[in-house]
Amino acid sequence: MLSFRTSALLVSIFCALAALPHASAASSFDELGIAQLVSGTQDDAEPSYDHQTKTYIADHVPANVTDADFNLTPFFSPDHSTDSLTKLVQSAKETIDIATPGWSSWGTCTRWKSQSCVGCLVKEMANETFPIFNAVLNAVHQRNVKVRVLTNNYNEPSCPGRIAPLEFLSLNGVEVRYFSTVTFMHAKFIMIDGKKVSISSVNFSKTSFTLNREAGMIIDGSSAEPLVAMVTSVFESDYAQGTPFEPSQKYNQTDMGMILDPSERSVDLPGPFPNPDAYVSPLTTVGGSKSFVEVFASPDSAYDQLLADLDNVKSSFHLHIYQVTDDDLCDKLLDLHNQKGIDFKLLVSAHIYDTADWKLAQACYKRLYNAGVSIRATPDYYRYSHQKYYVRDGDVVFMSTGNWSPTDFPSGSDKFVPYNQSGWRKTNRDFNMFVHDANVASIFAKVLDGDFQRGSDWHPYGSASVA
Repeated sequence: MLSFRTSALLVSIFCALAALPHASAASSFDELGIAQLVSGTQDDAEPSYDHQTKTYIADHVPANVTDADFNLTPFFSPDHSTDSLTKLVQSAKETIDIATPGWSSWGTCTRWKSQSCVGCLVKEMANETFPIFNAVLNAVHQRNVKVRVLTNNYNEPSCPGRIAPLEFLSLNGVEVRYFSTVTFMHAKFIMIDGKKVSISSVNFSKTSFTLNREAGMIIDGSSAEPLVAMVTSVFESDYAQGTPFEPSQKYNQTDMGMILDPSERSVDLPGPFPNPDAYVSPLTTVGGSKSFVEVFASPDSAYDQLLADLDNVKSSFHLHIYQVTDDDLCDKLLDLHNQKGIDFKLLVSAHIYDTADWKLAQACYKRLYNAGVSIRATPDYYRYSHQKYYVRDGDVVFMSTGNWSPTDFPSGSDKFVPYNQSGWRKTNRDFNMFVHDANVASIFAKVLDGDFQRGSDWHPYGSASVA
């Protein structure tokens, strides 16, 4: 059950959402999920979703491949993330492993009902439209694929007589566990047959797939094994430490018949993004015969890896980011801007969901703005520009599942203790990628430039605002 302090926080945010001009409180909560309500940066707020019980010592080593037989397929929301990730799941023959902060319904089955429970009628959940939800159930029933899901525990049982996505999946044989390695599972990845993997900023919500700007990449091919193995090792370690999910409700025979129906489910993809002025990226696969790719995890030395690459910028640095809330990384942006001979671009989300994050981001942007940095805000027609990547020197891309915040890129000690112990820090699990390839960099640069041109100049407390 949610703590009193967290419940009070949710109520206050819910009331604030009700006053917003662009979305109702209920629809905003449903689309984004509770994950983004309680995963802000206020370290003094009790993290009721933090179920870490053992000290974590960061020890996962980065993996890389170069000039080998593998493929890279960049994808972006709202352009191609739904079809790319749905087809990835549909390609599975043996196993599907998914890590996600949460799993929302595309209908009403995760809409906020009260302060302590969620869900919808079984017949409503049986008609769920989220393509990946249906593709996973087809994989289980039609191809006998083993599916595992690792996500966060928000202490949200289903309401009596109701059912939510994780419960439905679990009853159908999907193995679901709650993350407990560090504070929060913030990574978004899908592993297929232990051979190919997607890493992205895409949350399992309708907003993230269809209304946000997001960015991701699929890696596959015979020589991608070291990269896939690295992600697999992190997943297996986190999964082994996770807590098995247990359905909170019992269902009658009629409901169980609908829940366990093995019939093939319809997988329907949404139509195009409704704004015709938006830049739409073509879906392109790039061979890795001339590429260098490195994958590494957060919090495992991710901060040092990022800073080391920022020190290598030579001629250009273009950042397309949801938010920057880390003071040191904000200072690093100013350093890069002030270096002679560097073409510097900073494109930030016009809207930030969490009020505390918004205030911290505003402080960083205002400091940069006052120092002479020109900042652009992303087009207002995206609900959130939630991507996290930069392109440097025309041929290097850095992409992450994490924001530029102390939770995603923690500095200092590689020791992370549970909550209520001395030295506790709110810490996220994330994945990061470096890609040295001019063709891949060009794809990401075109999306950034398209959004940059269609965006607007940022001014303090102006265009970048709470949504």
